[in-house]
Amino acid sequence: MDGEEVKELLEELVQSFRMYYTDLYREVTSIEEQERIRDRSTRAWSTLNSLFRDQPELTHEFLSDQADGALSGILERLKDWAAQSCTRRPGGAALQHTIIPGNVQECRSHLDMLTMDPRGESEVAIWPFIKLIRYVQFV
Repeated sequence: MDGEEVKELLEELVQSFRMYYTDLYREVTSIEEQERIRDRSTRAWSTLNSLFRDQPELTHEFLSDQADGALSGILERLKDWAAQSCTRRPGGAALQHTIIPGNVQECRSHLDMLTMDPRGESEVAIWPFIKLIRYVQFV
């Protein structure tokens, strides 16, 4: 994803998360709509936590702050964290990265790294920032 796409993703995730924690949620009378909002909020939290689990400031309280100007501050902080994480992803800050695995096992290992949460607690996921993975056939 380029910078604008990352910004849009973060805005969508924060809005989805916050919807459950606002007064608007309390006004929703449909059980189905309440469940949909809660599910979207839970998925947004899981994604943000995967991306920024190395940031101790990432908490429910931080993301749900309703004070004046809090939303823009939250989004700026998340964009800063996202920019910092670019240096740790394969290919660095480049928007495209090519991997040429030597065998199927190496391909599987690279795909796991790109599409799953990392095993190490200090590592962060990159899968939410990936727009396209092209598969090729091994011969």
